[in-house]
Amino acid sequence: MLNKNTYIPLYQQIIDYMHEKIESGEYKPGDMLPSEASLCEEFGVSRITVRNAIQYLTDEGYIVKRHGKGSFINDKLSKPASRFIRFTELCKEQGVATYNQTVSVEEIPATHELIRKLDLAYGESVILMTQLRYANYKPAVLLRGYFPADTFGFLLEEDPAKQELAKLILAHSGIDIDTRCGYSDVMSVSAAKKEDAELLKIKTGSPVYMLTETVSQMSGKSFFMLKEMLSGSMFDFELTETGAMPVIKAD
Repeated sequence: MLNKNTYIPLYQQIIDYMHEKIESGEYKPGDMLPSEASLCEEFGVSRITVRNAIQYLTDEGYIVKRHGKGSFINDKLSKPASRFIRFTELCKEQGVATYNQTVSVEEIPATHELIRKLDLAYGESVILMTQLRYANYKPAVLLRGYFPADTFGFLLEEDPAKQELAKLILAHSGIDIDTRCGYSDVMSVSAAKKEDAELLKIKTGSPVYMLTETVSQMSGKSFFMLKEMLSGSMFDFELTETGAMPVIKAD
């Protein structure tokens, strides 16, 4: 089952194997894992190797340990993320042409807000990515992403507009934000400031919707934050049983 003739450590191979079992649904939330002894026998490895793999999965939030009972797949994995629909998905569903333009990517000092929300230390920096997202060739969304620089430095080397952010993060960090992250969303309404209005090609003071999304790993550790400003001239919001859903206005 494990390849002992590769540079990939055995505990990492066990982690990858467990990820596959969990994400495929073979291991379901709440399922109890086999004992350490059983896993040692199954994989043909030492107990310390199994413990290292289990501890890593625990730190990630995939597994929870219950004293005197054993290790279990985290129940929270079964809970759907509370997340606003992605812009590209929304446009695709409504038959709207879309593309992204990267305005800038730069490293900046973390503000007090970012230090608090992303659990950063004072003095740490973030990568600020600013993008415009177009719908029917009109600027519809102004996106600002805030990413801890020690993890997301690769954003300075690549144009995030050339591929989906989720795929870029997966390629560099190995983390699938669609299946291995949770989301905390806040929506508000405000007036566009001059700089933002110029990018969105609307009048200063025009109404805009602001969606603030904090993305966290399953362990609860904050990962990054997105602030999406939706042009009020381009979007309406519909209230559904699951929350507020953005809808692109007809021309």
